[in-house]
Amino acid sequence: MKGGKASPRRLPVILYAWIFFCITGIPAVSSAQNWRHPERDTVVYRYPMRIKPEISGSFAELRATHFHGGMDFRTKQREGIKVYSAAPGYIVRATVERASYGNALYVWHPNGTLSIYGHLKKFSQPVKRKVKRLQRQSGRFEVSLDNLYVKTRKNRAIARSGNTGASGGPHLHFEILKDSLRLNPACWGLEIPDTVAPELLWFAFYSSSASGHADTSLLRHHEEAQKHLNAFNEARQGKQSHPDSETGILAEYMGSPLLDYRMQKALEQERDSLWRCVLAMGDTLPSRNMADLRIKLPSPHQTDPSEPGNWHGWYYKYENLPDTLFINAASAFGLCALDRIQEMPFHYGLYRLAFLIDWDEPIGDTFSSDTPVSVPDRNPGFPDTAPDTIASYQLDYLPVATCKAIRQHIDMPFYRATQKRLEKSYLEPGQSLTPYRTLQNRGIFQPKPGMQGRLVIIAEDIAGNRSTIRIPFICR
Repeated sequence: MKGGKASPRRLPVILYAWIFFCITGIPAVSSAQNWRHPERDTVVYRYPMRIKPEISGSFAELRATHFHGGMDFRTKQREGIKVYSAAPGYIVRATVERASYGNALYVWHPNGTLSIYGHLKKFSQPVKRKVKRLQRQSGRFEVSLDNLYVKTRKNRAIARSGNTGASGGPHLHFEILKDSLRLNPACWGLEIPDTVAPELLWFAFYSSSASGHADTSLLRHHEEAQKHLNAFNEARQGKQSHPDSETGILAEYMGSPLLDYRMQKALEQERDSLWRCVLAMGDTLPSRNMADLRIKLPSPHQTDPSEPGNWHGWYYKYENLPDTLFINAASAFGLCALDRIQEMPFHYGLYRLAFLIDWDEPIGDTFSSDTPVSVPDRNPGFPDTAPDTIASYQLDYLPVATCKAIRQHIDMPFYRATQKRLEKSYLEPGQSLTPYRTLQNRGIFQPKPGMQGRLVIIAEDIAGNRSTIRIPFICR
């Protein structure tokens, strides 16, 4: 140094760390997680590819066997796009699998998070050489290479995108983990522009047979009348099935077109007359309009789901929502909704879902001895005094164990009948893993006779677009 004593050259920090690991024998990954870094609490995440960010899958989206753990970034049906680390850090693990994430990289960041990059085509050279060496030594294709410590650089790709593992097409799976939580990448700066509100498809009302609308004789007679009418119409159209069936028997009595028309009208009048009688008994139905689907379900209070249940689900398409719900027994609710993004052909999961009760007059504690918790709201315009909450979630994060509890969260009998995933407000017997962060009385609504109000269901995406259902109800 000019004009003074020359200072000794400093060894790189990474070399000091390597010497420390060699002396102590501590694995590189665990040491890295405890290593102090000036950027430990100020890590900024960026998009992992330098193309226009578009997603085909969102965080916590409802999948067949799990809640989606991250975001799926589109690659326009191409492979080989450069993949960069979403934040400064070190590649600590590389895996090769025939299923799951296929070729995947795990990057540790100074703030204690771990980012995962899945379905890759190939790794960068430093990692690729070590993976190939491990495959030759083990004689196996599927390997897991741990104890890596490869520093990521801002302008150097760590991999190339691909279509390996359990992938339905070329894309990049990206997720962020911290401890035992999967974090929503959109809450860490990786948002996608979205101006489309969630699409509401089905509403579900659940109640026990004590409410009187599940097994009444009038309803059974009405269903039988509808069945006879359907069989007669099939016979008129020539859809004769087995000779012993009702359709075949009716076909034997088919007469002239005039007689056929009169018989059809007589059957319709019988059906409509029975229906008017049903409507006259207001407590035999959950609403004045007929549900599009009804399924008998195990009660949430049953310990053995295989036993015949006395819990019934009434399902209404969004265009056929009930005008008023008549509730006189323990009840719960459900919603089938999909989020969408403009100009994208895909559907996504919700960011926020809330089932609320807005009473016409305050009656104190409605659901349990616990103090009702209001739903957290990200956007202005929500009522200052939030209604009572039955169940609500806001998916900033999701525990890893909860990601596998999808079959307890959705209505499986409804899924088997329609192939659509509907989220219930209540927990199954013995269920402990749930995405709900606010839950009163396990999501079951206990009515108070004589009171009335409105059921409010809010479905919202990460961009703040919101769809709302409001259904008046009367407690009998």
